[in-house]
Amino acid sequence: MNRSEELVSAVAGLLNAWNQNYQAIPDQLEDALCSLSTTFKGFRLTSWNDELQEAILASMPVGRQAVLRRLRLSPAGLTDEDLYLLLQGTMTAGQVKSRRKELVDMGLVCKRESSGGNATASKAHNVWQAT
Repeated sequence: MNRSEELVSAVAGLLNAWNQNYQAIPDQLEDALCSLSTTFKGFRLTSWNDELQEAILASMPVGRQAVLRRLRLSPAGLTDEDLYLLLQGTMTAGQVKSRRKELVDMGLVCKRESSGGNATASKAHNVWQAT
């Protein structure tokens, strides 16, 4: 294991230990760790990134978890409306969009690149994917 992999493993261990003792990670710490995870993606540490992302997911508020889990189950991606329909009854449309935006800001979700179509389509038709 190289030094980068050791660091990512240590961060995942820290998250798991925190989660077991405190049940939730403060937003500021979570954001910093997500930024670190995004940085390490450039090193192609796939298995460690998965471990770190799972630790981060387990520590997230329920709404973020729900949105990210749905996006991970849909490799082709989902629109905000699709997400809302899947999560209807647990979240409002505004909550779904807010949680999805938070995940985009954390680098865990991105807009799917289109393969053509109408370049002036509204934001309501953007398709989002888990990274």
